[in-house]
Amino acid sequence: MNKYRYYGQINPRDIIKFDNFVYTSDLKGIDSHHSGNLKIKIDNNTVEAIIETESNFDEDLETLKNTLEYLVGGIINTANYFYGYAVDVVLESGGNISKEIYTFPPRIRFLKESDRSLPILDLLSFVMKTPALHRAINDLKSAIKNPMDVGFYCFRAIEAIRQNFLEDNEEDTDKAKKKSWEQMNEKLKINKTYYSKINDNANITRHGKVTSVAGSDMEEILIKAWTVVDRFIMHLNKGKLDEKLTVLE
Repeated sequence: MNKYRYYGQINPRDIIKFDNFVYTSDLKGIDSHHSGNLKIKIDNNTVEAIIETESNFDEDLETLKNTLEYLVGGIINTANYFYGYAVDVVLESGGNISKEIYTFPPRIRFLKESDRSLPILDLLSFVMKTPALHRAINDLKSAIKNPMDVGFYCFRAIEAIRQNFLEDNEEDTDKAKKKSWEQMNEKLKINKTYYSKINDNANITRHGKVTSVAGSDMEEILIKAWTVVDRFIMHLNKGKLDEKLTVLE
C-alpha cells in the first residue's frame, strides 16, 4: 500500500468552525476510480487528508491533489449548503509520507506570462471594455480552481469568445450560433477539432456526471483554452492575426 498525506487551508478563515472533525471512508464508496482508505481531519481552518491506496501517484501528485480536494470539498460544501456560506479549501502541500513533501505552486507551471501577446496593462484595457473577454478569463480562473470541472469552464470561456462574433444585437439562435462559430474559427485560425477534447470533457460535466481528469489531460485542456484566448486578444488588438500564424488543428 502507498500512503499519501496532504495539507491545506479553508479560505476565508474562521467562517465555518471545525473542532477536530474527522471523516473516514473506504474509497470505493465515494471514488469509483481508486481503492483504499481515506481519512480527513479538519481543525479550525487546517485540513489534513491521508489516503492509503494500491495506486502509485508518486509521479502524479497533482492528480491526487485534485481528487483529494474534490473529496475534502464534499465536506466543506456540505457546510456551505447547510449554513449558506461560500468558503473554499485548497490543499497546499503533500506527497508520499515516505518521501519529501511537495509544496504546490500557487500558479500553473506550464502557463507562462512570456506566452502572452500583450503587456498586462494593455491587456487590462481590453478586458475592461470587452465583456466576452472579461467572462472568458474569469472562467479560466475557475478552471484552475476547479480541476475536476476544467473542461466545463475552459469550453465556456471559448463560448464566451464565440459570443463576440455575433452580429451587433443579434439573437443567439441556432443559425447565428453556427455562423459565429465559423467566424471565430476563421478569424482566429482554429480548426474546431483543436478544442474537441475540451468540448468532450465539458459535455460530461455539463450534464452532471462526476469524473476525474488526469494531469496530462488537464494540462492539454488548459493550454488549448489559453491559446484560444491569446488569439482572441491578438484579434482585438490588431483586428486580425499575424499571417505567420498557422491554423490550430
